Amino acid sequence: MPEDELSSLNKEKLSLSEDGLLDPAKRAEEVLEQILGTEEAIRDTGPVAARMTVADAIAARPVLDQDTGRTKPRVLIVTTNESVLLAGTSIREEFVGLSRQLDELHIICLIARQGKEGFDRAGDNLWFYQVRGKHWWSLPKAAKRAAIEALTWNGVPRPDIVVGIDPFEAGLAARSIARKFGRPVQYHVYTDFFHPDYKGAAPDNNWRIRIAKFLLRRAKSVRTPTTLLKEALAKKFRRINDLTVLPRFYNFTGLLDSKPAFDLHQKFKDFVFIILAFGPLTATSPLHDLFAALNRLLRNPRIGLLVIGDGPARAIFQEKVKILGIEKSVVFQKEIEDQVSHLKTADLMVELNTDEESETRVLQAAAAGLPLVMRATDLRRDLFKDGTSAFLCEVDDILCISEKTSKFINTPVLREQFADFAQDIARERLHEDPEAHFQALTLSIEAALIPTQK
Repeated sequence: MPEDELSSLNKEKLSLSEDGLLDPAKRAEEVLEQILGTEEAIRDTGPVAARMTVADAIAARPVLDQDTGRTKPRVLIVTTNESVLLAGTSIREEFVGLSRQLDELHIICLIARQGKEGFDRAGDNLWFYQVRGKHWWSLPKAAKRAAIEALTWNGVPRPDIVVGIDPFEAGLAARSIARKFGRPVQYHVYTDFFHPDYKGAAPDNNWRIRIAKFLLRRAKSVRTPTTLLKEALAKKFRRINDLTVLPRFYNFTGLLDSKPAFDLHQKFKDFVFIILAFGPLTATSPLHDLFAALNRLLRNPRIGLLVIGDGPARAIFQEKVKILGIEKSVVFQKEIEDQVSHLKTADLMVELNTDEESETRVLQAAAAGLPLVMRATDLRRDLFKDGTSAFLCEVDDILCISEKTSKFINTPVLREQFADFAQDIARERLHEDPEAHFQALTLSIEAALIPTQK
């Protein structure tokens, strides 16, 4: 394949609309067909897989052709999450913590709109770069150009490992950079792009699905946030050598000690009692069961349900609460902006999800002292005693959710009892060492240098 994947495109044959203007959708198709089609024709072995220690792998490709003796890797991460550019955001703080375990950490943020590019040095060994393109499909080329300009010193590439924080634009950019630099690439997959709702959620998601399949068929090192997604990818892409779940950090100590910045009851003054729930607004969301369970209770105008989540079925759920006659009691909120304030000032959390993300939410709620009514899982049965520290219901028992939520509302003494027991659980069993987390995350990324054989 040519050094620049886009240079061989025939610019005289751009797809035009009927009025003679450039059609971005057709142009995207041309660009992506050129990249993926040309790549498909090439037997892609990628960087040679290392069979050595991390220190040896680093020493084998010294910066400036000198063996500096360092044993910590230099990592380049490519992402489309613009929150990394904002001081104080959780994702930026995650990278700040990760940088303490690395020799250098470089973050390229891809932004699909025109504007000023630049970089921000956020620490002695941490850099954030803004890279822009007019269209999302032009970002991989822009990222490769920026990486060559910023991260090639005296002709030697700076990073030891390149990470793409999705298997779409960022992943394609990471692969392009890794191939140019002769470095291993690792993909972090947070989205289940096989889910039937994904394709229709955005106009270009059909192309993102194709890009993801293209990348993961060639991938050697892949990370996911959950076991469920890992297992789904393992079934689809059997040739991935190194497929594991990312370590996760639970900031329970912060939730135990932090004070809320605001009270949800002041924000939603019509509600005396506020129930917090999370769930994707998709066709198969457990929110359908939640509305069935709480429908009768939510006819009381003083009881409010705050639903945190978003998805392609948002309009369907908004219409559903109107049909049920509870639209004045249900508030949809796309994301949680202040976790501490939400978890510490709501009156109850009802959790019907049973995936790993929901397990995290349950543990965080416990640390915050927020009482819980939830579907039972092995972890929840281990931590909580039904009726003493929380209410547990079997997965298919919607009536149990309804009855126990009603009992909780009508028995004020349970609020303090559940909150106290939950925080005791958090203090005794849920502490996490942040440095241990970042060490584990570093080891997970370093594995791209020494992938295992299947």
